[in-house]
Amino acid sequence: EFHSFFNNKNKFIFGGCNGCQFLTELQSILPGNEIWPKFTENRSGRFESRQAFVEVLESQSLFFKDMNGLKIPIIISHGQGNSIFPNDHEDKKIVDPVMRYINCNGNATENYPENPNGSSGGLTGFTSYDGRIAALMPHPERCFRNVQFSWCPDKWNSRGNFSPWIQIFKNAFDWVKNQ
Repeated sequence: EFHSFFNNKNKFIFGGCNGCQFLTELQSILPGNEIWPKFTENRSGRFESRQAFVEVLESQSLFFKDMNGLKIPIIISHGQGNSIFPNDHEDKKIVDPVMRYINCNGNATENYPENPNGSSGGLTGFTSYDGRIAALMPHPERCFRNVQFSWCPDKWNSRGNFSPWIQIFKNAFDWVKNQ
């Protein structure tokens, strides 16, 4: 049933945090031949629950359409978010990255505490090549409203109290509407 669902081009899949880990464990039945990461214990050895800064990368993801280059805080809450790719992936395609942790200068980082789990290149979100499947460790659903931040720029208030993370859910709605 999972295989049938994943291969239906009229469906999308969004896995955040535990859903991200779940999806990557199902790699053998996901469509395409992309290699997905496995998630291991954070390098800090601790459960991390706080805000971190991320950058949205250019990708085919239907969820992150028109969001590339966005640098913004996001909620993290996980103990096993360190993304590890197998060593034998040289001849296979790796899923596209959609998000990475950044430092206060806006640069990708592997350093703690800016990168709470130690993922290589700061990578923390991925998408399939067709853009229908997204797996990410952070929690955009926990910060889609301005009031969920301790501070936000005034320009966000033009969105009607919604932070830029609401765009993920608008993009999914638009994708479904256009199917």
